[in-house]
Amino acid sequence: MTNNERESGSPRRQRGSRPSFLDRRGRPRAAEGAGARRFDVETMDEYADEIGRTERAINRKTAQLGKMSTLLYRIDYYTSLPVVSITVVGLFAAMLVIGIVLRFPIAWVNTFEIAVSTVTLLMVFTIQHTQGREQVATQRKLDELLRATPGAAEALMMLEEAPREFMMEVEDFQREVRADLVDADADPDPDRQQSES
Repeated sequence: MTNNERESGSPRRQRGSRPSFLDRRGRPRAAEGAGARRFDVETMDEYADEIGRTERAINRKTAQLGKMSTLLYRIDYYTSLPVVSITVVGLFAAMLVIGIVLRFPIAWVNTFEIAVSTVTLLMVFTIQHTQGREQVATQRKLDELLRATPGAAEALMMLEEAPREFMMEVEDFQREVRADLVDADADPDPDRQQSES
């Protein structure tokens, strides 16, 4: 027995050994005794696989980001999960009921206002950061499609950084092209229409 084991009163689990609640294949053991709840092993395995896939996907997406961007991406991802929304609504309802019973102490009201303001501000910056990165990535992909497509107007690359006047010229030009296409669809062959009449 090591010194740590003597001090804590319980032996430490050796590295590589499996916890007592897992069987030899690493799956949860069934509870024993009357009325014991049994694990649904397949559901738990699927859940563990889903968590593993999610973590791997997040790690892959954030591998080249800085620590702050990775943190903001994780906050954005996890706060968008349905279980988080349900939890927040449940906590809010519980606080409301407790507040009604205690007649809303002023300290609670002040704490609630500060907490809501802080969370709102944090989420605004988090969402803005992650959506900004995704928007820039989308623009670069579209620019690459313009560059690779023969006959595409390469002048439209990086259009989001162009002066307003240039953007208005492009918009007017595209409206004219669309109007010409609509007119051509409405009147496919003017020579044939004249010969029929």
